[in-house]
Amino acid sequence: MLESVAAGVPLAAWPIGFEQPMNAKFVVDEIKVRVRVRTCDGTIGGLVKSEEVVRAVRELMFGEAGKVMASNVANIAAQGHLAVSDSGLSRKALEEMISEFCMKNNKAGKIVQV
Repeated sequence: MLESVAAGVPLAAWPIGFEQPMNAKFVVDEIKVRVRVRTCDGTIGGLVKSEEVVRAVRELMFGEAGKVMASNVANIAAQGHLAVSDSGLSRKALEEMISEFCMKNNKAGKIVQV
């Protein structure tokens, strides 16, 4: 899931177990970058017919919802790339963490090379 968002690619969400249903709810209902593949009986782990897979792919590729998802995921990907750029917030947070780690270890008399 993370790799497709980072690449700006909308996908179909087909949760099967563990944390996948929660993740699917988030990416389908909250940030709207996925289309859900529905099981026949609406349960997790239920049967999925080929017609449902076709419906999900068509919605992604040709439907209005697919256009919205593509736009949403492209915006999120752009924000993610900006965050990890040389001047991005994620990069700055990492540098601050490394600096703090080095300061604590230097105070303890340990030699730290970065």
